[in-house]
Amino acid sequence: MSCHFRIGVGKVKVGQPEIKIGLIPGAGGTQRLPRLVGVQKGVEMMLTGKMMGEEDGLETGLLDMLVDSLDEDSIDQVLSSLPLHSFRSKRTCLLSLKDPISSSISYLSSLSLLGRGRQAHRAIVASVGVGISPQHFETSYQLSNDSNYSFSTSNLTPFQQGLLEEECWFKKLLISSESKALRYLFFARNTAVKPPTRLRSSLDVNVGMVVGGGTMGRGIALSLVNCVGRKGGTVVVVERDEETARKTFGDIKSELDLGIKLGKLSREEAGF
Repeated sequence: MSCHFRIGVGKVKVGQPEIKIGLIPGAGGTQRLPRLVGVQKGVEMMLTGKMMGEEDGLETGLLDMLVDSLDEDSIDQVLSSLPLHSFRSKRTCLLSLKDPISSSISYLSSLSLLGRGRQAHRAIVASVGVGISPQHFETSYQLSNDSNYSFSTSNLTPFQQGLLEEECWFKKLLISSESKALRYLFFARNTAVKPPTRLRSSLDVNVGMVVGGGTMGRGIALSLVNCVGRKGGTVVVVERDEETARKTFGDIKSELDLGIKLGKLSREEAGF
């Protein structure tokens, strides 16, 4: 977002999902996003962590242009279409706010009352607020004991003070129990949905059998394929009738096909 122009390639997704792990956007994200898409939209994106598609990104102003690819023709199109002569005026830190400052202050003040329970929520509101109007919002960095912030801010712009507020909050959140728990949960969830690519077994098992191919049964069967099937063994799923067996086989095959497509196992390891 600190670039002068932002070009979306293909079906790109843009957003600020940091709050999902108990953090806030760093590197000036809390200051640049509101200046590009507006305070209310920017804060909403940061508080929800939701990503938006390329068309929405273009409509809100987060993206300046969309291209299908980065081939030579697309690059020529970009160079001929963008106002490259006005580079300095496109710097995010110099952009004027899209919303009136008074309405932005009222909006942020109302949010600060609603989000007292979550640190990241308060950090986003405070960082954006200080970056818009430092005199209306308490600056955490000036109240901290960090010697890095022991200087006069009289010569700093609101944008620069917002960067300091963001940095101060980010440091606090990074070591907070809330963020540590959310980061653990994030990685645990991502690990849980991915079967281990090389599951080692101390037992010499040649045949694995599962009775019932429901949700749990299919999951067990897929784990057995990773363990037994990779060694050339056989995995058998027993069902109550032929129709259910065909459906179960189709569901398991779809999962294995996806694993093959993603390169997690070969067709030989999958058994077909």
